[in-house]
Amino acid sequence: MENEQTSKKVPENRERVAALLTVAWANVSENQGALAKAVVFATYRDFLERLDRLEENDEVILDPACGSGVFLVEAYKRLVLHWRFRNGWEHPTQATLQKLLTTRLRGLDLEEGAVELAAFSLSLALCDALEPIEIRTSVKLFPPLKEHTIHTGCFFEAREKQTVKERVGVIIGNPPFASTLGTDGAQ
Repeated sequence: MENEQTSKKVPENRERVAALLTVAWANVSENQGALAKAVVFATYRDFLERLDRLEENDEVILDPACGSGVFLVEAYKRLVLHWRFRNGWEHPTQATLQKLLTTRLRGLDLEEGAVELAAFSLSLALCDALEPIEIRTSVKLFPPLKEHTIHTGCFFEAREKQTVKERVGVIIGNPPFASTLGTDGAQ
């Protein structure tokens, strides 16, 4: 009897991946287009294993030119989805969501305004993972992100200064289309 209940809670791996993929697909809006949809389908099993390795090796996901934080937000959503997948589809607590946000993601950008926008975008993504009542009753919902999780500066200078101290397991993002980067670190 217990085995039957367990099998209902935890489907076979193939079914779990299909369920996860369905949830991930549902999170891709029509506005995000073909690239985002392709990213969702791109070797999802490898992606799950990579997220497992991030956790096992205590690594972070880095966007070295994060801009408004679009790639970081999508990475955060995948981290939350991965956490749920590995925890029987439970909803993570506010503390768990904050921990995923502050320990698994790092971003850099030259523009201070972009860093502020990325922090705001990630804060909205945190809210998106919570129930409205949790948001309304929270005393300290948003962890500090600017200059903690997302830093202002050049990737090369940040590397020299070890601004991102954690081991980087995955680099994501879209490099600037045209760059006249004249920072000392880029030279």
